[in-house]
Amino acid sequence: MFKSVSRSYVAVVTTGVVAVGLGIVQGCATMPATAPANVAAPVPPTNVADHSTLASGRKIYVSFLKCAMCHRPKPVSDYSAEMWAEDILPRMAKKARLSPEQYADVLAYVTANTTQQ
Repeated sequence: MFKSVSRSYVAVVTTGVVAVGLGIVQGCATMPATAPANVAAPVPPTNVADHSTLASGRKIYVSFLKCAMCHRPKPVSDYSAEMWAEDILPRMAKKARLSPEQYADVLAYVTANTTQQ
């Protein structure tokens, strides 16, 4: 079933694997443990909604009882945050009969997930 493999081939392969492994370990060992002094720590944006709000907004957006009752949900990223906030959502919220809380959740979801400005 298995062909005979020469000992020299096995030795070469083993040596290569060990050398690569040592190179990786050595490369990691020489990396600095902390960020350079000129790199500031990331600051989370303050205007991002929390996870539960975004999850609620998505649930409403794809719900057959609300936004998806009349049409399939559109890809959120097809429109800018401004279009969602000033045009699309105000019109659609009336048709879907969203409560003020539902409106806020959907707005948070769509504006957090748009890729356009």
